[in-house]
Amino acid sequence: MAGTLVDRVAEFTAWLRSGRFPLPTIAALDASRCSPEGIAGREIERDRAYFSVEVKELFLADGRRWWVEYSPAVLIIVEFIYGNQKISLPTLVGPNTIRQKNGQSPQGVVLENTLVAGPYPFRGGRVAITAMLYRVQHHNYARSLLNFSESVSSAIGVPADVGTLLKIGGTVLDGLQTLLRLGDAEPIAAHRIEFERGALQGFRSSFCALIAGATDPKLLRVEDGGRLKIDLEDGQTNRFDRADYVLYSVNGRDRRGETSTLPFATLQDQARSAALSGEDTGWTRAKATLLTVYQQMVVSPDLTTEEADEIMESFKAELLKLKRQREDLAVLSPEDIGKVLSPTAARLVKSVSLMDL
Repeated sequence: MAGTLVDRVAEFTAWLRSGRFPLPTIAALDASRCSPEGIAGREIERDRAYFSVEVKELFLADGRRWWVEYSPAVLIIVEFIYGNQKISLPTLVGPNTIRQKNGQSPQGVVLENTLVAGPYPFRGGRVAITAMLYRVQHHNYARSLLNFSESVSSAIGVPADVGTLLKIGGTVLDGLQTLLRLGDAEPIAAHRIEFERGALQGFRSSFCALIAGATDPKLLRVEDGGRLKIDLEDGQTNRFDRADYVLYSVNGRDRRGETSTLPFATLQDQARSAALSGEDTGWTRAKATLLTVYQQMVVSPDLTTEEADEIMESFKAELLKLKRQREDLAVLSPEDIGKVLSPTAARLVKSVSLMDL
Protein backbone atom coordinates (compact mmCIF):
# COMPACT_ATOMS: atom_id res chain seq x y z
CA MET A 1 0.00 0.00 0.00
CA ALA A 2 2.81 2.40 0.88
CA GLY A 3 4.53 1.89 -2.47
CA THR A 4 1.26 2.49 -4.30
CA LEU A 5 0.71 5.77 -2.51
CA VAL A 6 4.29 6.86 -3.20
CA ASP A 7 3.68 6.26 -6.91
CA ARG A 8 0.34 8.09 -6.74
CA VAL A 9 1.98 11.12 -5.14
CA ALA A 10 4.73 11.15 -7.78
CA GLU A 11 2.16 11.00 -10.58
CA PHE A 12 0.02 13.68 -8.93
CA THR A 13 2.88 16.16 -8.52
CA ALA A 14 4.19 15.46 -12.03
CA TRP A 15 0.71 16.13 -13.45
CA LEU A 16 0.55 19.43 -11.57
CA ARG A 17 3.96 20.51 -12.85
CA SER A 18 2.82 19.87 -16.42
CA GLY A 19 0.13 22.55 -16.11
CA ARG A 20 0.44 26.33 -16.41
CA PHE A 21 0.39 27.71 -12.91
CA PRO A 22 1.41 31.17 -11.65
CA LEU A 23 5.08 31.37 -10.71
CA PRO A 24 5.23 31.69 -6.91
CA THR A 25 7.91 33.18 -4.71
CA ILE A 26 9.56 30.48 -2.65
CA ALA A 27 11.46 31.76 0.36
CA ALA A 28 13.46 29.32 2.46
CA LEU A 29 14.38 31.71 5.23
CA ASP A 30 17.85 31.69 6.69
CA ALA A 31 18.01 30.92 10.41
CA SER A 32 19.55 34.35 11.04
CA ARG A 33 16.27 35.94 9.86
CA CYS A 34 14.09 33.91 12.22
CA SER A 35 13.43 34.96 15.80
CA PRO A 36 13.55 34.24 18.64
CA GLU A 37 17.06 32.85 18.29
CA GLY A 38 17.14 29.07 18.08
CA ILE A 39 13.70 28.67 16.51
CA ALA A 40 15.39 27.67 13.25
CA GLY A 41 18.74 26.15 12.31
CA ARG A 42 18.74 23.30 14.83
CA GLU A 43 20.12 20.04 13.42
CA ILE A 44 17.67 17.13 13.39
CA GLU A 45 19.92 14.13 14.05
CA ARG A 46 19.36 10.81 12.41
CA ASP A 47 17.84 8.14 14.70
CA ARG A 48 18.07 10.53 17.67
CA ALA A 49 15.50 13.23 16.93
CA TYR A 50 11.98 13.71 15.62
CA PHE A 51 10.65 16.09 13.01
CA SER A 52 7.22 17.55 12.37
CA VAL A 53 5.66 19.91 9.83
CA GLU A 54 3.38 22.75 10.87
CA VAL A 55 1.44 25.37 8.92
CA LYS A 56 2.38 28.51 10.83
CA GLU A 57 0.24 30.91 8.78
CA LEU A 58 -2.23 30.85 5.92
CA PHE A 59 -2.74 34.44 4.79
CA LEU A 60 -5.34 35.66 2.27
CA ALA A 61 -4.62 39.17 1.03
CA ASP A 62 -8.25 39.78 0.03
CA GLY A 63 -10.04 37.49 2.41
CA ARG A 64 -13.51 38.90 1.84
CA ARG A 65 -13.43 38.18 -1.91
CA TRP A 66 -11.92 34.76 -1.24
CA TRP A 67 -14.72 33.63 1.02
CA VAL A 68 -17.47 35.04 -1.19
CA GLU A 69 -16.28 33.26 -4.34
CA TYR A 70 -13.94 30.49 -3.19
CA SER A 71 -12.90 28.19 -0.37
CA PRO A 72 -9.17 28.02 0.42
CA ALA A 73 -7.36 24.70 0.78
CA VAL A 74 -3.76 23.78 1.52
CA LEU A 75 -2.29 20.39 0.62
CA ILE A 76 0.93 19.31 2.35
CA ILE A 77 2.66 16.11 1.21
CA VAL A 78 5.59 14.86 3.30
CA GLU A 79 7.89 12.16 1.89
CA PHE A 80 10.36 10.45 4.22
CA ILE A 81 11.73 7.14 5.44
CA TYR A 82 9.50 5.46 8.00
CA GLY A 83 10.94 2.31 9.50
CA ASN A 84 12.66 0.77 6.48
CA GLN A 85 10.47 2.12 3.69
CA LYS A 86 9.90 5.39 1.91
CA ILE A 87 6.38 6.75 2.39
CA SER A 88 4.33 9.78 1.31
CA LEU A 89 1.69 11.28 3.59
CA PRO A 90 -0.75 13.85 2.15
CA THR A 91 -2.73 16.12 4.49
CA LEU A 92 -5.45 18.50 3.34
CA VAL A 93 -6.34 21.59 5.37
CA GLY A 94 -9.50 23.32 4.16
CA PRO A 95 -12.37 25.60 5.12
CA ASN A 96 -13.71 23.35 7.89
CA THR A 97 -10.48 23.57 9.88
CA ILE A 98 -10.21 27.30 9.20
CA ARG A 99 -13.74 28.04 10.35
CA GLN A 100 -13.31 25.97 13.49
CA LYS A 101 -10.45 28.24 14.50
CA ASN A 102 -11.38 31.65 13.10
CA GLY A 103 -15.13 31.84 12.49
CA GLN A 104 -17.14 32.02 9.28
CA SER A 105 -15.51 34.85 7.27
CA PRO A 106 -11.90 35.33 8.35
CA GLN A 107 -9.72 38.06 6.92
CA GLY A 108 -5.94 38.23 6.61
CA VAL A 109 -4.36 35.43 8.61
CA VAL A 110 -7.00 32.69 8.59
CA LEU A 111 -4.98 29.82 10.04
CA GLU A 112 -2.13 29.61 12.54
CA ASN A 113 0.00 26.90 14.14
CA THR A 114 -1.66 23.83 12.62
CA LEU A 115 0.28 20.56 12.87
CA VAL A 116 0.01 18.57 9.62
CA ALA A 117 2.63 15.84 10.07
CA GLY A 118 4.59 14.22 12.87
CA PRO A 119 6.37 13.97 15.10
CA TYR A 120 8.20 11.13 13.33
CA PRO A 121 11.74 9.86 13.97
CA PHE A 122 14.20 11.06 11.36
CA ARG A 123 15.74 7.94 9.87
CA GLY A 124 18.10 9.67 7.47
CA GLY A 125 17.88 10.02 3.72
CA ARG A 126 15.91 12.68 1.94
CA VAL A 127 12.84 14.44 3.33
CA ALA A 128 10.68 16.17 0.72
CA ILE A 129 7.76 18.53 1.31
CA THR A 130 5.24 19.55 -1.32
CA ALA A 131 3.05 22.53 -0.43
CA MET A 132 0.11 23.69 -2.55
CA LEU A 133 -2.40 26.51 -2.04
CA TYR A 134 -5.74 26.15 -3.88
CA ARG A 135 -8.96 28.02 -4.27
CA VAL A 136 -12.07 25.90 -4.79
CA GLN A 137 -15.21 27.36 -6.36
CA HIS A 138 -18.42 27.55 -4.36
CA HIS A 139 -20.33 25.01 -6.40
CA ASN A 140 -22.35 22.55 -4.34
CA TYR A 141 -20.52 19.57 -5.81
CA ALA A 142 -17.07 21.13 -5.41
CA ARG A 143 -17.77 22.24 -1.87
CA SER A 144 -19.09 18.82 -0.87
CA LEU A 145 -16.14 16.97 -2.38
CA LEU A 146 -13.65 19.35 -0.74
CA ASN A 147 -15.34 18.97 2.63
CA PHE A 148 -15.33 15.18 2.27
CA SER A 149 -11.63 15.06 1.36
CA GLU A 150 -10.75 17.35 4.25
CA SER A 151 -12.83 15.35 6.72
CA VAL A 152 -11.12 12.12 5.64
CA SER A 153 -7.72 13.77 6.04
CA SER A 154 -8.45 15.16 9.50
CA ALA A 155 -10.63 12.39 10.94
CA ILE A 156 -7.86 10.57 12.81
CA GLY A 157 -5.94 13.62 13.95
CA VAL A 158 -2.21 14.33 14.25
CA PRO A 159 -0.10 12.50 15.24
CA ALA A 160 -1.80 9.43 13.91
CA ASP A 161 -1.11 5.83 13.01
CA VAL A 162 0.92 5.82 9.80
CA GLY A 163 -0.78 2.67 8.54
CA THR A 164 -4.16 4.39 8.68
CA LEU A 165 -2.77 7.53 7.05
CA LEU A 166 -1.42 5.48 4.17
CA LYS A 167 -4.85 3.94 3.61
CA ILE A 168 -6.68 7.27 3.45
CA GLY A 169 -3.99 9.18 1.54
CA GLY A 170 -5.22 7.92 -1.83
CA THR A 171 -8.76 9.10 -1.05
CA VAL A 172 -7.50 12.61 -0.30
CA LEU A 173 -5.61 12.76 -3.59
CA ASP A 174 -8.59 11.36 -5.52
CA GLY A 175 -10.90 14.11 -4.26
CA LEU A 176 -8.50 16.93 -4.98
CA GLN A 177 -7.51 15.59 -8.39
CA THR A 178 -11.18 15.31 -9.38
CA LEU A 179 -11.73 18.97 -8.48
CA LEU A 180 -8.68 19.99 -10.49
CA ARG A 181 -9.66 18.02 -13.58
CA LEU A 182 -13.20 19.44 -13.52
CA GLY A 183 -11.85 22.98 -13.21
CA ASP A 184 -13.48 23.56 -9.83
CA ALA A 185 -10.13 23.92 -8.06
CA GLU A 186 -7.30 26.20 -9.12
CA PRO A 187 -3.74 26.06 -7.77
CA ILE A 188 -2.61 29.50 -6.62
CA ALA A 189 0.93 28.51 -5.71
CA ALA A 190 2.81 25.24 -5.39
CA HIS A 191 6.34 24.02 -4.81
CA ARG A 192 8.40 21.04 -3.67
CA ILE A 193 11.47 21.33 -1.48
CA GLU A 194 13.92 18.59 -0.49
CA PHE A 195 16.06 18.37 2.61
CA GLU A 196 19.15 16.20 2.38
CA ARG A 197 21.03 15.15 5.51
CA GLY A 198 24.25 14.81 3.53
CA ALA A 199 24.13 18.45 2.42
CA LEU A 200 26.42 21.06 3.97
CA GLN A 201 23.76 22.38 6.34
CA GLY A 202 22.15 19.00 6.96
CA PHE A 203 18.53 18.48 7.94
CA ARG A 204 17.61 21.38 10.22
CA SER A 205 14.56 23.10 11.64
CA SER A 206 13.48 25.81 9.24
CA PHE A 207 10.76 28.06 7.84
CA CYS A 208 9.58 28.27 4.25
CA ALA A 209 7.13 30.72 2.69
CA LEU A 210 5.11 29.90 -0.43
CA ILE A 211 3.87 33.22 -1.80
CA ALA A 212 1.43 33.73 -4.68
CA GLY A 213 3.24 36.61 -6.31
CA ALA A 214 6.60 38.26 -6.85
CA THR A 215 8.47 39.28 -3.70
CA ASP A 216 12.13 39.70 -2.87
CA PRO A 217 12.75 36.79 -0.46
CA LYS A 218 15.80 38.57 0.98
CA LEU A 219 13.47 41.11 2.61
CA LEU A 220 11.41 38.51 4.46
CA ARG A 221 11.87 37.38 8.03
CA VAL A 222 10.01 35.38 10.67
CA GLU A 223 9.34 36.99 14.03
CA ASP A 224 7.26 36.29 17.14
CA GLY A 225 7.77 32.54 16.77
CA GLY A 226 6.07 32.18 13.39
CA ARG A 227 4.75 35.40 11.84
CA LEU A 228 5.95 36.45 8.38
CA LYS A 229 7.34 40.00 8.22
CA ILE A 230 9.02 42.16 5.56
CA ASP A 231 11.76 44.78 5.86
CA LEU A 232 10.73 48.24 4.70
CA GLU A 233 12.89 50.94 3.13
CA ASP A 234 12.77 53.07 6.28
CA GLY A 235 14.32 50.27 8.31
CA GLN A 236 11.06 49.22 9.94
CA THR A 237 9.53 45.74 9.78
CA ASN A 238 5.85 45.14 9.04
CA ARG A 239 3.61 42.11 8.67
CA PHE A 240 3.78 40.81 5.11
CA ASP A 241 0.35 41.38 3.51
CA ARG A 242 1.05 41.94 -0.19
CA ALA A 243 -0.08 38.53 -1.45
CA ASP A 244 -1.66 35.23 -0.45
CA TYR A 245 0.86 32.94 1.20
CA VAL A 246 1.46 29.81 3.24
CA LEU A 247 4.21 29.87 5.85
CA TYR A 248 5.17 26.47 7.19
CA SER A 249 7.92 25.14 9.42
CA VAL A 250 9.95 22.00 9.89
CA ASN A 251 10.47 21.48 13.61
CA GLY A 252 12.92 19.25 15.46
CA ARG A 253 12.64 17.78 18.94
CA ASP A 254 14.53 15.22 21.01
CA ARG A 255 11.48 13.38 22.37
CA ARG A 256 8.13 12.40 20.96
CA GLY A 257 6.49 12.64 24.37
CA GLU A 258 2.96 11.37 23.72
CA THR A 259 2.82 7.58 23.33
CA SER A 260 -0.76 6.72 24.34
CA THR A 261 -1.75 6.19 20.69
CA LEU A 262 1.05 3.72 19.96
CA PRO A 263 0.27 -0.04 19.81
CA PHE A 264 2.11 -0.99 23.02
CA ALA A 265 0.00 1.37 25.19
CA THR A 266 -2.66 -1.32 25.67
CA LEU A 267 -0.02 -3.77 26.87
CA GLN A 268 1.19 -1.22 29.40
CA ASP A 269 -2.28 -1.10 30.92
CA GLN A 270 -2.33 -4.90 31.06
CA ALA A 271 1.02 -4.90 32.89
CA ARG A 272 -0.27 -2.36 35.41
CA SER A 273 -3.33 -4.50 36.12
CA ALA A 274 -1.15 -7.60 36.57
CA ALA A 275 1.22 -5.77 38.95
CA LEU A 276 -1.74 -4.76 41.12
CA SER A 277 -3.25 -8.22 41.05
CA GLY A 278 -3.41 -10.16 44.27
CA GLU A 279 -2.97 -13.45 42.41
CA ASP A 280 0.19 -15.51 42.84
CA THR A 281 0.95 -15.26 39.14
CA GLY A 282 0.19 -11.54 38.88
CA TRP A 283 3.77 -10.29 39.11
CA THR A 284 4.99 -13.01 36.75
CA ARG A 285 2.44 -11.88 34.17
CA ALA A 286 3.43 -8.24 34.73
CA LYS A 287 7.11 -9.03 34.04
CA ALA A 288 6.25 -11.08 30.94
CA THR A 289 4.11 -8.23 29.61
CA LEU A 290 6.87 -5.75 30.44
CA LEU A 291 9.26 -7.73 28.25
CA THR A 292 6.74 -7.74 25.39
CA VAL A 293 6.29 -3.98 25.74
CA TYR A 294 10.05 -3.45 25.51
CA GLN A 295 10.32 -5.68 22.45
CA GLN A 296 7.63 -3.62 20.72
CA MET A 297 9.29 -0.34 21.70
CA VAL A 298 12.69 -1.36 20.36
CA VAL A 299 11.37 -2.19 16.90
CA SER A 300 8.76 0.59 16.79
CA PRO A 301 9.27 2.94 13.81
CA ASP A 302 7.63 5.68 15.90
CA LEU A 303 10.31 5.85 18.62
CA THR A 304 14.03 6.51 18.74
CA THR A 305 16.13 3.98 20.64
CA GLU A 306 17.02 6.53 23.31
CA GLU A 307 13.42 7.42 24.06
CA ALA A 308 12.37 3.76 24.02
CA ASP A 309 15.00 3.03 26.70
CA GLU A 310 13.89 6.02 28.77
CA ILE A 311 10.22 5.04 28.58
CA MET A 312 11.12 1.48 29.52
CA GLU A 313 13.09 2.50 32.61
CA SER A 314 10.29 4.80 33.73
CA PHE A 315 7.65 2.13 33.15
CA LYS A 316 9.68 -0.51 34.98
CA ALA A 317 9.95 1.82 37.99
CA GLU A 318 6.21 2.42 37.83
CA LEU A 319 5.43 -1.31 37.89
CA LEU A 320 7.78 -1.89 40.84
CA LYS A 321 6.04 0.92 42.71
CA LEU A 322 2.62 -0.60 41.99
CA LYS A 323 3.86 -3.99 43.18
CA ARG A 324 5.08 -2.51 46.47
CA GLN A 325 1.79 -0.64 46.92
CA ARG A 326 -0.17 -3.81 46.34
CA GLU A 327 1.92 -5.70 48.91
CA ASP A 328 1.64 -2.89 51.49
CA LEU A 329 -2.11 -2.62 51.00
CA ALA A 330 -2.84 -6.35 51.00
CA VAL A 331 -4.15 -6.21 54.57
CA LEU A 332 -6.38 -3.21 53.99
CA SER A 333 -10.06 -3.21 53.11
CA PRO A 334 -11.22 -2.08 49.63
CA GLU A 335 -12.40 1.20 51.19
CA ASP A 336 -8.96 1.88 52.65
CA ILE A 337 -7.28 1.05 49.35
CA GLY A 338 -9.39 3.65 47.59
CA LYS A 339 -8.20 6.29 50.07
CA VAL A 340 -4.50 5.55 49.69
CA LEU A 341 -4.03 4.71 46.01
CA SER A 342 -4.37 7.15 43.15
CA PRO A 343 -7.80 7.07 41.48
CA THR A 344 -6.39 5.24 38.45
CA ALA A 345 -4.57 2.61 40.51
CA ALA A 346 -7.62 2.16 42.74
CA ARG A 347 -9.80 1.49 39.73
CA LEU A 348 -7.31 -1.08 38.45
CA VAL A 349 -7.31 -2.87 41.83
CA LYS A 350 -11.10 -2.88 41.81
CA SER A 351 -11.20 -4.31 38.27
CA VAL A 352 -8.76 -7.06 39.24
CA SER A 353 -10.80 -7.94 42.36
CA LEU A 354 -13.86 -8.46 40.20
CA MET A 355 -12.13 -11.50 38.72
CA ASP A 356 -12.44 -13.23 42.09
CA LEU A 357 -16.25 -13.00 42.15
